[in-house]
Amino acid sequence: MAIVANELNIEKGVFNDLFHQELPQIHIKSEFGRIQQFYRLALLMHCDGVLHTKENNAIQQISLNMGLNPAATKRILKMMKSGPAPMIDSTVLLRIFQEQYN
Repeated sequence: MAIVANELNIEKGVFNDLFHQELPQIHIKSEFGRIQQFYRLALLMHCDGVLHTKENNAIQQISLNMGLNPAATKRILKMMKSGPAPMIDSTVLLRIFQEQYN
């Protein structure tokens, strides 16, 4: 990475400082936005074709921190894992989360 920083004419001190800065947390206010982010993260975790136990536990914890329904997120992850492809239609995705309200 230092080579890239050098090519971009970034000073070494500025480059090293990047590793010690905390990123601000952004809270997504709408539930739809949180569902979107959860689903994108789930797709990213499935990109290698394998969802490891640590990845599964991490995404469930992240979804809890996002305030999403744990039963709905488990159903989504199970559908992604058992289907031929991890893709889920958006209407199905939203319906699963809406079912939990009843």
